[in-house]
Amino acid sequence: HWDLNMGLSRSFRFKESQRVDFRWEVFNVPNSFRPLPSSASAPLINDVTNRLFGQLRASDSPRIMQFALRYQF
Repeated sequence: HWDLNMGLSRSFRFKESQRVDFRWEVFNVPNSFRPLPSSASAPLINDVTNRLFGQLRASDSPRIMQFALRYQF
C-alpha cells in the first residue's frame, strides 16, 4: 500500500498586521486505484454463483482536494 499526497501553501501580506494564507492539499495525487486491504471488508467477489464474480467492488478513496483561505488581522 502506498500513498502520494501533496500540499501547497502561500502567505500574502497586505499590511504589517494583515495577511491572507492560502493552502491547497491533494490526497491520492495520481488518482490510482487502490483496492482495500484483505483485512478490511472483502473487496473481491469470490462466490462463483454471484453475477459479479471476480470483480473488485471496493477501494480506498479517490483523489480528494481541499482548499483553505485564512484572513489574519
